[in-house]
Amino acid sequence: MSGVSLKPRAAFEARVDLSGITPAVTCPLMLRELEGLPVPYGAKSVPLAELFFIEGAPEGVLLIEIGDPRLDGVGAGMLEGELIVDGVVGAWAGRGMG
Repeated sequence: MSGVSLKPRAAFEARVDLSGITPAVTCPLMLRELEGLPVPYGAKSVPLAELFFIEGAPEGVLLIEIGDPRLDGVGAGMLEGELIVDGVVGAWAGRGMG
């Protein structure tokens, strides 16, 4: 599989909003830029790399290796690319997917 893989660094202590993380957003970014994307985590915002190990190359595929019911907004607003989730996800998954 070519694309970006996200694997949680540890169990989440708060809800994570991934609604802004889609293949259309990740594809034009270099891996370093992707690592710094701000992600809502509970009441604050943290860089994506603080929550996930990030591997691969942004090429239109996004793989979430270990799902978690606290991962909200997975695939929300996604209009293109491919999303693969290994496990469960939280609220608003696929909301507004075209």
